[in-house]
Amino acid sequence: MSQRSTTLSMAARHCLRTLDHYEAGAPYDRSIFGAGIAAHAVLQACVERPGAPVSALADEVVRAITTVGRTFDGVPEPPIPIQRALEGRDLALAWLAEHGIPEGARAEAGLAVDRDWKPCAYDSPDAWWRAAVDVVFEADYEDEDLAARGAVVRDWKSAWPTDAGELDTVQLRGQALLAVAHHPEADFVTRQVVNLRTGRLYESMLWLDDDGKNMLVTWRRDLDLAIAAAEHRGPDGTRPASPGAGCLGCPYLLRCEPARAHLRGGAIVEPTAEAIAIRLAVIEAARDELVTLAKAALEEGSVPVPGGVVGYIAKNVREPAEDATRGLAHAWFQPENPTTWDAQHGDVLGLLSALRPGVSSLENAAKVLHPFNRGDAAWKQRREDLVDRLLTTRTITRFGIHKDPGEAP
Repeated sequence: MSQRSTTLSMAARHCLRTLDHYEAGAPYDRSIFGAGIAAHAVLQACVERPGAPVSALADEVVRAITTVGRTFDGVPEPPIPIQRALEGRDLALAWLAEHGIPEGARAEAGLAVDRDWKPCAYDSPDAWWRAAVDVVFEADYEDEDLAARGAVVRDWKSAWPTDAGELDTVQLRGQALLAVAHHPEADFVTRQVVNLRTGRLYESMLWLDDDGKNMLVTWRRDLDLAIAAAEHRGPDGTRPASPGAGCLGCPYLLRCEPARAHLRGGAIVEPTAEAIAIRLAVIEAARDELVTLAKAALEEGSVPVPGGVVGYIAKNVREPAEDATRGLAHAWFQPENPTTWDAQHGDVLGLLSALRPGVSSLENAAKVLHPFNRGDAAWKQRREDLVDRLLTTRTITRFGIHKDPGEAP
């Protein structure tokens, strides 16, 4: 089976066993990817239908992916929740309003090469490496001494942490290699990645001179090694599993038997530091996954369990009042005329505001202003009155495991 950027990225983030689950069509929760899927779908539609009214086209895409779903690489996927779809649509429209679509761009361009790195059809049985590139287009470069034309691959990302580091991933380098194979006349190849959350575009141009071609050889060798690793299977026909930190965010965690073995408890056969750390990493990853599933299942409610409830409850919390820093300054300096003092000490008020003292800091300040005094019966009341002026109470919704009152801690 040919490998593609999605599968190698998955294996790099988690472990090789994920590819077994992926190839077997194991279901997993796609809801966290909903906004990104919707943004890509809107951008793809706008590339494929240039000149169409963008807003109407985006709404058409949202209706389709929230009612029918989509098909990706020949595999049907379920509909996306409307809120996620609208979020992704807005990300796409914000990018388009600022940057538009490159002339001659192709969306979801299926590119592939065989084992000799010769271009072939995306669905060819000889395909060794392939990718459905978000956008491919040709671009010109001109300065006083040079006019050149090259190929550009662009990847749209909806993840907040996306930065220039993405340009040197197997995914982007592999897409650049595909673009060069399918554009042998190119003078350069440019990798681009877009953070749709921040609207930033990162790019790196590689000139295809002797040095650039030598770099492509290195990238091909690295990719060949990654593909060989992805194709490796043990005597039982499965790829190796590596329970540990890679379990964090793995879509197949709760159905992965090697990971589940660490969740069943029991004594660690050899309680080494490494064995303890691996179990902790797997348990933490499973907890994160279960919390995500529970939040989706419970929405704004909770369910009773022995000794308490799991889910959302209303909880009163104290937080600084809107004018807490001004109130603290007045309590500390005791000005005769607060209005005049404020006008003369804007620097003090500005510093306090910039420090943004929290609940503990304000309570500590009240303790300093009104310390314990055995000879003063009113010290405690004055402290409480000041704290009441500096803090306010707000009701929030908090998710978690909540014990019944009176239960042992």
